[in-house]
Amino acid sequence: ILKLDFYEPTGDTETARPLIILAHGGSFIGGTKMDYDMEYMCKAFALKGYACASINYRLGLPLDSLKAIDAVARAVQDMKASVRFFNKDSRDGTNTYKIDTNRIFVGGSSAGAITALHVAYLDKSCELEYYMSPATIATLGGIEGNSGHPCYSSKVSGVINLCGALARYGWMEAGDVPLVSLHGDADATVKYNRGQVNPGIPLLYLDGSRMIDAQAQAVSVESDFYTFYGAPHVPYNGTDATSLAYMDTTMKFVNDFLVKTMGCTETPTQAANAPAGTVNLYAFTPC
Repeated sequence: ILKLDFYEPTGDTETARPLIILAHGGSFIGGTKMDYDMEYMCKAFALKGYACASINYRLGLPLDSLKAIDAVARAVQDMKASVRFFNKDSRDGTNTYKIDTNRIFVGGSSAGAITALHVAYLDKSCELEYYMSPATIATLGGIEGNSGHPCYSSKVSGVINLCGALARYGWMEAGDVPLVSLHGDADATVKYNRGQVNPGIPLLYLDGSRMIDAQAQAVSVESDFYTFYGAPHVPYNGTDATSLAYMDTTMKFVNDFLVKTMGCTETPTQAANAPAGTVNLYAFTPC
């Protein structure tokens, strides 16, 4: 059974809060919904008036690239099921969580960000066929999966990408939902540009936040991008002063994106900066 932790403002009387669904990191083999950075962000966003959910997803043993593909696919299915869970409760349930289902954002840190990016931009079975056979995809339950609440929507309004990556940058297309990304340009685990993911074992080559933002600009998808110059992987995940400073920047930049995306008018609190280095978008032909 997959579970989530739900956060909302204390004594809340609103009946339609925007929802942020976050997924933890851990290379798809570890981590939980109670990881420090997930709890911190959920509590902080609840204090700002959002409803938040920190989810668990199925973990595996991706000791090679083939198993890693399966692990990502399962996590994507599980996050989509969490979106459907809230849609079901809102539309045909008891409205326990009082969610505005037109304002559901997904995000996460590291593996969780990889998951959220694929929830939003991996939207064709033929894209997944680049990595696995149609028969294998069918066995896994297709893009939507069998994690629960079928027939309800898994569409989202935007993505919060913290040190994540996409398998293929070209899966983002014109008309896709907007995103906000923060990533260290010295990240050795999930590369800032294109590179091999390496959490201790070399795995897949993925297109990092620098590539994704460049593609967003090319196809006119709204993208807010902040570079942590010289920073390693997930520099905001800690309780020391440096980590907390990175987290403060992260919270401000993400909140500015959410406020803007929802059409609200507030003065931005964290300006974007220039991406580091150059990016080369390799030739890509959509399926």
